[in-house]
Amino acid sequence: MAENECSGNGQNSNRFGWEDYLVFAIVLLISMGIGVFFGCFKNKQKTATEFLMGGRQMNFWTLGASLTLGFTSAIAILGNPVEMYNFGTQYAMGLVAFVFVVPLTAFLYLPTFRGLGITSIYEYLDRRFCNKTRLLMSFFFIIQTLLYLAVVVYAPALALEQVTGLNVLAASAITFAVSLVYSSLGGIRAVVWTDTFQFAVIMSALIAVLILGGIQDGGPAEVWQNAYDSGRIEFFNMNPDPRIRHSFWTTVVGSTCYWVSLNAATQSSVQRLMTAKTNRHALWALILSAMGMMLIACMTFYIGLVAYTHFKDCDPLLNKEVSATDQILPLYVMEIASSLPGLPGLFVAGVFSASLSTVASALNALAASTLKDVLAGGFNFTPTEAKAALVSKALSALYGVLCFALVLLVMQLGGVMQVAISLNGMLAGAALGTFTLGMYVPWCNEKGAIVGSIAGFAVALWLCIGAQVATLTGKLALQRKPVGMQCNCTIIEPNLPDNDLVFDGYRISYLYYAPIAYLVTMVVGVIISGLTGWQKLDKIDPELLSPWITSIFKLPKKGKEHENIDPDSEGDD
Repeated sequence: MAENECSGNGQNSNRFGWEDYLVFAIVLLISMGIGVFFGCFKNKQKTATEFLMGGRQMNFWTLGASLTLGFTSAIAILGNPVEMYNFGTQYAMGLVAFVFVVPLTAFLYLPTFRGLGITSIYEYLDRRFCNKTRLLMSFFFIIQTLLYLAVVVYAPALALEQVTGLNVLAASAITFAVSLVYSSLGGIRAVVWTDTFQFAVIMSALIAVLILGGIQDGGPAEVWQNAYDSGRIEFFNMNPDPRIRHSFWTTVVGSTCYWVSLNAATQSSVQRLMTAKTNRHALWALILSAMGMMLIACMTFYIGLVAYTHFKDCDPLLNKEVSATDQILPLYVMEIASSLPGLPGLFVAGVFSASLSTVASALNALAASTLKDVLAGGFNFTPTEAKAALVSKALSALYGVLCFALVLLVMQLGGVMQVAISLNGMLAGAALGTFTLGMYVPWCNEKGAIVGSIAGFAVALWLCIGAQVATLTGKLALQRKPVGMQCNCTIIEPNLPDNDLVFDGYRISYLYYAPIAYLVTMVVGVIISGLTGWQKLDKIDPELLSPWITSIFKLPKKGKEHENIDPDSEGDD
């Protein structure tokens, strides 16, 4: 990073007014109020099933908003604009992935889960392979989620620090406190309904920033021209080199595998889809989620280009008005909205809402996985429904405290978006590979599943750690697009390292971590299964295989039928 000899002059002027604090506080209080309502006044919150699964009676529109918010964390709200500002529009081609993500999730994986009617998706691994596989993947999920939540909380803490001067750790504590109240008290129902409210807050904030930015920094034509002149407009870099951070192939292929992994192989998302009252509701929830995420992504991408137009002559990072690139957007909002009391507060409330949604749903999923997979599956813990509900609430609170401690680690890792995608990609990719082995490779045995998943995670982890170490030690650096420095400031240009000296594996695009983990898991799983003896088909319950596989191998179905997601099926309304 370049160094300069001056300090930014806006650090003390761009601060919240009392109106902003009021708007921000109202949003947080409403979020907590929903949790208190469902936890203390609404009926049917006394059993673990109701707490974790909402009685499986949720509508598609609330689930769609909840899924959108669960994946659209503060990382996306802050990270997407910064990506456009720093590196250009190639990353936006990842939106093409959603054309494939919805059908792949809805028709290849979800029918098996919904047909089994399970609470934790890792129960499936116990039935298909063995309890060790279940415990291993549960452990992977818990580690992944804890680290990811720390990143998710760190992002809005940066934003609040920029506009209030509040310490990052104090801001993180606020996020966890609010999330714990409504997730621990209200369960999955509170999470889903709070997500719906917070979706409205986020959309209101983004629309307000778009309108105000368009008025102050020119219309789409001027924004596009400025981005084009600076080399930021790029959509079809067709170079297949996997070392290119963002190309057409890395964004489309990598994002497809990444999002299918998150939708079909993580407890937090599948748990939401399992709460749908019918198959049709589950399918439409996925469709609405994809549409909502694409809409929010497009809005944040454009805001990033508008922010570049605003700062094109004086980059706030080089001018030391911000200490991290993820603070550029909050600074931009404060500068354009300082004359409109309450709007900066609404924007930061939107950022916090995105974080709160992700944290709350993940804490609920962590509680579900720990209760069902670790305590019940590993230690034969079989409490009454009432006691299980209390244990679930206690686990949510415990994980919230643990995640807060991990924020200290995340503060050292750099840009939040790339770190978050890397962490998720490694473990979710290996998980998707394991579930694919179970559903689509009927001759895969438990040894293949265990060794394959460990190998997939280990290879991706090795590449990720190598890249992080090379970056932190200054051996690997990202080249930003040109930025202007016509303000009164002396800049010392940095000496960028020669990336060619770094091992090629550490230079592989972080978007490929999920596909790499997935492919290694699949290949190693099949090889180990062959070496140790194929699983006999007559020993497998066909309900544990994909309906597609049972049809191909003509295996007889046992027990209840798979609940295939068919939008035209009867009785779904």
